[in-house]
Amino acid sequence: MPDGLEQRLPPVTNLGLTVGVLPFQKVQMEIGVDHKSGFGVLDSYPMYFNAKLGIPENAFLKHFPALAIGIFDLGTKSKSTDYNIVYGKVALTVPVIGRLSAGYFTGNDKLLLNSKVKKANTGVLAAWERTLTEWSDKAWVCVEYMGSNSAYGTLNFGFAWKVSGNVVLLTGYDIFNDKDLPGVENSFTMQADIDLKLFQGR
Repeated sequence: MPDGLEQRLPPVTNLGLTVGVLPFQKVQMEIGVDHKSGFGVLDSYPMYFNAKLGIPENAFLKHFPALAIGIFDLGTKSKSTDYNIVYGKVALTVPVIGRLSAGYFTGNDKLLLNSKVKKANTGVLAAWERTLTEWSDKAWVCVEYMGSNSAYGTLNFGFAWKVSGNVVLLTGYDIFNDKDLPGVENSFTMQADIDLKLFQGR
């Protein structure tokens, strides 16, 4: 367990910016940065970086699945915030059912630990998501699972509402896999996603 994590002070806040960097339709990449606070002494190193390279669904032929590889929570303090979680995922939209995705991740085995202070740095990723078109094209739901008994291992339930063309409000409930981890308990989250379209028309 990294120094200071047991002193985590709720609520945790996260302000992030993500930008697409490739001009292609069939191969896309984004990079981003997050400013996180609410982790006690770790707030002295609040910057975390992420990147993702992906191929969207149906890019090369009909029913071609979406593919993605990426890294997130690339921290700036060695042995404290450098969780460095690398992952790969595949996803496909099934009519009526929704979008299904599955993958695998691995991260820093010095930080991703369970309540017995044993390595818990690998696990599966799985998700189901769907726009509730029967009710409104603006409503979206998701159930997501991240394996391992580390502080990242959770079962998540999410709901989103598209307020406008570029603003989405999200809320979620997170259930931790290892309930004996110090400093963690099931949590309620709220988030606003704003698409700035900084380079639209260029």
